[in-house]
Amino acid sequence: MRQRAVKRPALAGAIMLLAVAMFLPLSDADAQIRTRRPLSAIERDKLTRLVRDANEGYDVARYKLGTVYLEGKIVRQSYPDAVKWFAAAAEEGHVHSMLTLAMLYSRGQGVKADPVAAYGLVKKLADRGFRMAQYNLGMMLETGQGAAKDVKAARGWYDLAAKAGSPSAIHRLRFLDEFELTARMADPEKTCCASQAGAG
Repeated sequence: MRQRAVKRPALAGAIMLLAVAMFLPLSDADAQIRTRRPLSAIERDKLTRLVRDANEGYDVARYKLGTVYLEGKIVRQSYPDAVKWFAAAAEEGHVHSMLTLAMLYSRGQGVKADPVAAYGLVKKLADRGFRMAQYNLGMMLETGQGAAKDVKAARGWYDLAAKAGSPSAIHRLRFLDEFELTARMADPEKTCCASQAGAG
């Protein structure tokens, strides 16, 4: 006995609608966002809400949308779009947006390289007591990025970050101590003369 094929028009129709929806733009306002791959309905909904919230001015949504553009996993990577959203969130004082924007300025990704602007953003956060920014500011001062090279000032920022629990700052302070010790051992005459001058 031969079985007749059972037609399931409702299921076939739903699959067809889902396949078509995966390639449609998010909405009229977000048609410029091109995804790298077809998105599931859940992913598309999340991205639509993220874009909506970012456009409505929520700094966390702006940061997340900047990250989406920076990483380029869901949408095509776009440094200028990432900078746009990080800058919008940074204006509201969003910490991670300010740090990421500083990184983009220092690397010249999405914007013209501007180490002075990067330094300014990091300094604002360091002054507010953020240990990651304090460590980064120490690195910038130690290497002369965006400001004059000043190892003594860098050490001061590392010290603040270390006291706040930054393992990177603790490691950097140890490195500087070892470097200075090695330099003194390599030139004992300079160390001897410096200590005699201080004693006199």
